[in-house]
This record gives sequence, structure tokens and C-alpha cells, in this order.
Amino acid sequence: MLISNSIYIVDISPILAEETEISGIVLTIRPFSEVEDLANELIEIRQHANHIRAQTHEYLNKLNTLNGFLLLERYEEAKA
Repeated sequence: MLISNSIYIVDISPILAEETEISGIVLTIRPFSEVEDLANELIEIRQHANHIRAQTHEYLNKLNTLNGFLLLERYEEAKA
């Protein structure tokens, strides 16, 4: 919805008294810029989660290598 040269996101949700009887509505109006900010924040959080996932994968690889050296009693390579 365009109001005074600004874009707003409008959402209408019914309030149900019983399964079929609507007793009212909830009208939510948010500036589009707020929605954009939330979307950008979500993108940053996803990127951070992917970075952490990649780091975890690297550390698990190192631990598996270390475990292999210890099982084979190759202690000098494990220390290195």
C-alpha cells in the first residue's frame, strides 16, 4: 500500500471466536523498509551460520586425522 509516498506492508488476520465465526480482525501495517531490514538481517544470520558450519567441518576433519594417527600409534605425526 502506498501512503504519502511511502510503501507499507499490510496484513489482515481474522480473530475466530469459534471455528467459523469471526469476532474481529487484526490489522498490521509495517513500513516496507522495516521488512527489508529484517530480510537483510536474516541473510546475514544465514551467512554466519554457513561460516560456522564450514568451520565445524574443518575442525572435525582435523580431529578425525588426529584420531587416526593416535589409533595407528603415529604419535609424532599426531603432535605435528
